[in-house]
Amino acid sequence: MKKKKVSRRPRVGIVIDYSLRVPNFKESYLKFKEQVLVGVASAANLGEEDILDENNFWEKEKKLHPEMITFYSKTPVPNSNWEPGFDLTYTKYFFNKDHLSKFLEEWSFNLFGQGIIANKADINIVNLAQSKLFDVVLLDVITHTRKVANTFAFLSKSGLFVKEVRFVSESELESLGKEFIGLWNPFLEEGKVIEGVGKFEKPTQKLLDWFMELETKQNTL
Repeated sequence: MKKKKVSRRPRVGIVIDYSLRVPNFKESYLKFKEQVLVGVASAANLGEEDILDENNFWEKEKKLHPEMITFYSKTPVPNSNWEPGFDLTYTKYFFNKDHLSKFLEEWSFNLFGQGIIANKADINIVNLAQSKLFDVVLLDVITHTRKVANTFAFLSKSGLFVKEVRFVSESELESLGKEFIGLWNPFLEEGKVIEGVGKFEKPTQKLLDWFMELETKQNTL
């Protein structure tokens, strides 16, 4: 007796940041600059161990790279958490890669755990797609382990119900295209950035159109 083939649901991938979550970069970067330019004592939201660690790191950096003070003094804080010309990788806001890496690690909770839901109506659309159409996989690009816990903290308050949450590196993300019937990646296509922040009655039209296109594509397979 032949076994019936179980049809596998198509899978779609959504990169979390700048689609469903807007990292709280503006406020975090402002406090980071205070920490570097004014002093660690002003960064009151860091724990005692972090303050001591940050103090050692930045004091050493100031001695090694005194020009970094001029760099951070002249680099403006963005007007919002996303705007035309905003660098989603944050690279242009930091003196070097080590500073960026340190920032992403130490300010991870502020950035990602306290990240903002871009559009609450989109959460319902994603949940509906998971329920009726696809297996939705949320993708989070990580450079340090702290972000994992902070992403779960964000998801716990988001109301998202999906098939899977996957943590990947940038190189792994680039190789995932064939696995999904569609991949929503704001880092690859700026047009897929969802910058609206707050509680909206209507879902983001471009995200809704994307799901509708994928539904049509699914029906032709």
